[in-house]
Amino acid sequence: MPSKKSKGRKLQLAAIKKAFEPVKGRNCGSCTVCCTYFSIEALKKPPLVPCSKLKDEICDDGLNCTDYANRPKPACGYTCMWIRGYGAEEDRPDLVGVVLDDVLPIENALRAIPTSEGAQDTHEARLAVERVSRERNQTVLVCSYPERYPMRLIGRGVE
Repeated sequence: MPSKKSKGRKLQLAAIKKAFEPVKGRNCGSCTVCCTYFSIEALKKPPLVPCSKLKDEICDDGLNCTDYANRPKPACGYTCMWIRGYGAEEDRPDLVGVVLDDVLPIENALRAIPTSEGAQDTHEARLAVERVSRERNQTVLVCSYPERYPMRLIGRGVE
């Protein structure tokens, strides 16, 4: 019989996993920001280069990967905040030019990563960042492109 501690740990892990799952009704569609912007060591993919596993023609079904079922752990373990239900439909990363995530090692802070030079300064990007900051009641660290250096803070406790 499992101990209370191991049972609690399993429940905690299940809750964490659920928090990172896509929200029903949202899929990547034609967005390939994550598949382009981030590096994936297991595939020897450098940052800012489209993944070699991307389909030649982008699909609206959200399965743009030719080997989706076998993608490496970093690729299948990452989900942007939009796919998890934060922000409005029009805040999808490829449409606003920023991808938002919460993988910062800073407590209670989110990260906004621009997908191209100056994308973080567009009206659409600012609205998306402010909207998610309000939804989550968290500060957002807006980064530079392509280095991801902190540029400014938006949200809770920032004037």
